[in-house]
Amino acid sequence: MTTPMLNEFVEKILVYKADRTSGRRIQKVEIYLNFIGKFEVPGQEEAEPEPFDPVEHQRAIWRAYYHKNREKILSGMAKRKEEKRAT
Repeated sequence: MTTPMLNEFVEKILVYKADRTSGRRIQKVEIYLNFIGKFEVPGQEEAEPEPFDPVEHQRAIWRAYYHKNREKILSGMAKRKEEKRAT
């Protein structure tokens, strides 16, 4: 399906302001199709956002940092271990 063909089916798309009150970014989007109206994906009710857990948030930040800088971290650990053995 080409983009112009898809555009013929879409009447309008409403994008609401993002909400960050729960600690997570949640943004509501409504899609209206011609001849159908508001389109909702079957079986996907609006889920209640999970409560914000600051400890899990810090773990996620650390995991992302670790995976990005793994080689640097491991080489620094090995270097410190060698220095400790030498003393």
